[in-house]
Amino acid sequence: GSGGAYDEFVELHNPTDEEIDLSGYKLKSRGAGAENWLNRTGEGLKDLIMPAGSYLLLASDGYTGSTSADYKHDANWGFSDSGGSLRLENGEEEVLDEVNYGENAEAGTEAALADISLGSLERKAGADSSAESMDGEEKYAGNAYDSDMDSDFVFKDLADPQNSSSLYEPCAPPLPEP
Repeated sequence: GSGGAYDEFVELHNPTDEEIDLSGYKLKSRGAGAENWLNRTGEGLKDLIMPAGSYLLLASDGYTGSTSADYKHDANWGFSDSGGSLRLENGEEEVLDEVNYGENAEAGTEAALADISLGSLERKAGADSSAESMDGEEKYAGNAYDSDMDSDFVFKDLADPQNSSSLYEPCAPPLPEP
């Protein structure tokens, strides 16, 4: 984020038709070239339920964004801007999702070109989604495209995180105010 090195967040989206109990889930990260994963959520996400289609915003203590965090860790995360990896694990330490960016990402993907100090990565709505379509015709199409590749993400110049108060997706665009 624009608030400096520790102004960091991770947005989760539940694209399923069922609620998800996140008790024991952990967010982990590692920098480019690092072997060890660092736990960023302590004992795990406790007492958090994600309804179907909803979002959840996890943030570092240094997060300064205008969208309120649903979970704010009591320490700064310090994700590497030049490259690294993020993963979500369940209570049994099974990897549920992972993204690599910058130096750690698959060559030729938007994730490989990402410098997260300048923007953010967002999961695509579909295989052919682009940063432009995710801000345009696919803005409310959800973030459910998952082929287990770093190419499932687009780089966005401006971070626009969503939280549990955001519209559930996919949905129809809101009507303009009269």
